[in-house]
Amino acid sequence: MVSGPMQDDSETGGYQEPLYQRVVRILSHEITEGAWPVGARLPTEASLQRRFKASRHTIREALRQLREAGIVTSRQGSGTVVLRTTEPRRYVHSASSLSELLQYASATRLNILESGMVTADAALAIRLDCSPGRQWLRVAGLRETTGMAAPICWVEVFIHDRHAGIAEALPGHQSSIYSLIEQAAGERIAEVRQTIRSGRLEPETCAQLDVAPDSPALEIERIYLSSRQKVLEVAFSTYPLERFSHSMVIRRENG
Repeated sequence: MVSGPMQDDSETGGYQEPLYQRVVRILSHEITEGAWPVGARLPTEASLQRRFKASRHTIREALRQLREAGIVTSRQGSGTVVLRTTEPRRYVHSASSLSELLQYASATRLNILESGMVTADAALAIRLDCSPGRQWLRVAGLRETTGMAAPICWVEVFIHDRHAGIAEALPGHQSSIYSLIEQAAGERIAEVRQTIRSGRLEPETCAQLDVAPDSPALEIERIYLSSRQKVLEVAFSTYPLERFSHSMVIRRENG
């Protein structure tokens, strides 16, 4: 279920797996079997240390693994609380070329919930790396895919005002927005600059994504540029950490 690097740890006690993985496996099984239902608090770190005859470091690593799997959450003063009884299904996106990256938007559906012109204030100007007062067409909604009941992520797309005319084509549009921009601009996307960082989900967005409040999130920023290096689109996709995995291939250059 959850894995980590093999360790040369004296606490393995002769087991083939590190002790923290054994703790993860046993607690996960107990949660699945209903010993710790959703909303229940797991025993304290001290109790788990005594039960498994493990160090504080080992127990904390096991709980970290469970948190990253989206099974539990830890809050200051509240202990470790069970979020769900099974590890959630993740959407895995793999890309090794621009065409594969662009295909992602075509292989999923964008359920548009909001759209309209916005004026960049100081905060938005920093986010979009533009001058305050610049006009953008903002489109926001939930991205979904076949086989997953819950949406993958919350999406905010900002389109340069010179291409704001695509707003007329947005009602009912579920595929890639960049394809509409390419048609309007008469030129293809030549480059995408991608940045991955920790993100934050607003309370109302947590409800729409069906995740617990304060759930950890991952934000992917993508800047779509034309062959003349003009910004056509800036997109922010915010994923519940438990629901997304990104894979890429890096090869050594010849010579």
